[in-house]
Amino acid sequence: GSIQAEVWIDTGVFHLEQEFSYYVPADLAYQIKVGSVVRVPFKNEFKTGVVSKVTALHKANLLSIDQIFICEGLTAKHIGFAQAMAARYATSLPQVLHSMLLGVNLKGIDKVESPIILPQHNRGSRRKFLEVENRFDLKQEISKIISNHKSGSLLILFPSMNSLQQLLDSERRSEERFVEFGSHLPATKRKLALGEVLSGSNLIVAGVRGAMFAPIKDLNQIVIVEEFSSLFFEQHRPYWNVRDVALLKSESEGCDLTFIGSSCSLEIWRLIERGWIQHSKVKAVSSFNRASVVTIPKTYHLTIRTGLEFGPVLVCVAGKDYAAGFVCSQCRNRARCKCGGYLFFTEKNQAACSVCDFKTADWKCAECNSTRSLVYSSGAKKIVEELGKAFPNERIMLNTSEKPIDSEITGRCIVVSTYGIEPEVKDGYGAVVLLDGEFLIARRFIRAEEETFNSWRRTLSFLNSKGAVYLSLLENHPVAQSLIAGKISVYLNTALRDRKQVRIPPINRVIRVLGEPRELSGLRSKLTSQFGGQVEMYPSQSGRELTIKVEQESAGELLAGLKALQKLRSASGKQLFELRVDPFQF
Repeated sequence: GSIQAEVWIDTGVFHLEQEFSYYVPADLAYQIKVGSVVRVPFKNEFKTGVVSKVTALHKANLLSIDQIFICEGLTAKHIGFAQAMAARYATSLPQVLHSMLLGVNLKGIDKVESPIILPQHNRGSRRKFLEVENRFDLKQEISKIISNHKSGSLLILFPSMNSLQQLLDSERRSEERFVEFGSHLPATKRKLALGEVLSGSNLIVAGVRGAMFAPIKDLNQIVIVEEFSSLFFEQHRPYWNVRDVALLKSESEGCDLTFIGSSCSLEIWRLIERGWIQHSKVKAVSSFNRASVVTIPKTYHLTIRTGLEFGPVLVCVAGKDYAAGFVCSQCRNRARCKCGGYLFFTEKNQAACSVCDFKTADWKCAECNSTRSLVYSSGAKKIVEELGKAFPNERIMLNTSEKPIDSEITGRCIVVSTYGIEPEVKDGYGAVVLLDGEFLIARRFIRAEEETFNSWRRTLSFLNSKGAVYLSLLENHPVAQSLIAGKISVYLNTALRDRKQVRIPPINRVIRVLGEPRELSGLRSKLTSQFGGQVEMYPSQSGRELTIKVEQESAGELLAGLKALQKLRSASGKQLFELRVDPFQF
């Protein structure tokens, strides 16, 4: 008999998050299935949709499905993951499905045949963090994971195109199963990659952030390299991050999940503490000489002279794009507001909070009652000039995002680089000098210290076994203590205890809402009446931002309420609030 299909369509209209019914023509009836990707008419144009249900025809006057692009497209597991993703980020389910299909025009795509998938044993997903201190060891471990992966497909994500390209250059020659996947590819290659993923099995799918949505049919394991990287946070709506989406995908699709890197985020460390993620460490083949670590107030010139005897020397600086907060000049503690946010100085020399609307012209340190503060500024070019005077006979190279060093670094030289883009050298650096430490941890967001620790830990992985180190922090600072001891637990445990005291991420979750002041004021009233003491709310001084802290257990209900509110606003023609769930910059 005749049949109809329910289809999810990304209409671009937020409140139309629903299935639309279509008649299935007789010539398509034998091909169509749940998960099929189809082309359907919608408001005088054609849209791509995903079939969610196929039933006997029971509605009259339905428009017909125009074409089937992919017969066996998304699986029930894929759709379950999309639903979990939409719930966590209060976003639209069709929009997530659209991301899985890379937003490509599927017209003309070759008919995709589904791979033969052998049934897998129904087991829970295994989650682990593999700590790897040395850069050489990290590459070796990634190669091992790839070569040892025999059953099902592997999805591996890198924080940057540079690190992805290094893998593709070294592994693609020996692995025919490789598929590079993601929205970074040109349209034609995106379409080919989508076809390969939908029709292939036992694949190695590699990419950057967006590859997380690859609709792999036989996904067995996800590997995230250096998940602490800020590059894993999406900068466009709905502002998701790879770590949390990977955890959702692992649960929804029943696959293993491995985080690998020199350190991890506090979110992962919290899950390790709770026993939800297993922590193991690869013993370093060659670790740097911890006895050679020097900290402030000593100078870093001796570290450079020592290091030049054992290889090139890397000097890292914050660069010109950072906006600093401040620390107490007496005890060096970070200036913090009662709400948990960090303080910074405004143009009027007032101490202001980065989270709430607190301001004061009479700042006093909460730890030692000193009123003296210290603000930092720095720059790569200035350091190059200073080093040129201090080391007149040495070759000095500058590496920035605008002008990266594109040749192999060899011989005796000093490399000055901004953080995050440090060039690797074949045999490791003879010394690493990490400058602007107090400046970095004084930046005006909660993760400033955590990001500095992870960045420094990663940079130290470039050292050779004889390498010397300079840290621009006091020796008793938890970041310095942790790096000197070679134990990430020293810092991460301290930071987690600190977060628990003021109930900020990862202990509580944070949702930042942007909108018009009057409407945000109304939202505050609604949330107070509905959730009461379960939430804490902090409006910005302008009234255009509202930061909400919510307990982990209540976050799901709060996000469901916010999504329902967004649908009401959309249906009444109002502009949507901009929601940023668990933002990196808080």
